[in-house]
Amino acid sequence: MHEYSLAQSIMQIVIAEAEKVSARKVTKVTLTLGELAGVLPDSLSFCFDLVTKGTIAVGALLEIEKVPLKGYCPHCEKAFFIMNHQYLCDQCGNGSIELISGQELQVSHLEIEDETD
Repeated sequence: MHEYSLAQSIMQIVIAEAEKVSARKVTKVTLTLGELAGVLPDSLSFCFDLVTKGTIAVGALLEIEKVPLKGYCPHCEKAFFIMNHQYLCDQCGNGSIELISGQELQVSHLEIEDETD
């Protein structure tokens, strides 16, 4: 299950960042997840709950912000959403487009309790 190894990697990032600020507890992790990231959100959430056991992130909420697939056409200089995996400019039909979003997979935000909370 590839989501389990992703959850472990996310936890490594979370713990490293939490240690930098002397966090007492991590209460929420926000993940930015692009449409093409190849990750099943429900499976990732399940695995995240497993890997947080025994850590400062136990019980933390995993919030997943989905990022739609978006392209850019250099011919007509237009950005557009890619629907149904049609990788053509929706204005001019150009097939040489650049992907500008939809491949993300990153920890974008942490909510913590520190020593003063």
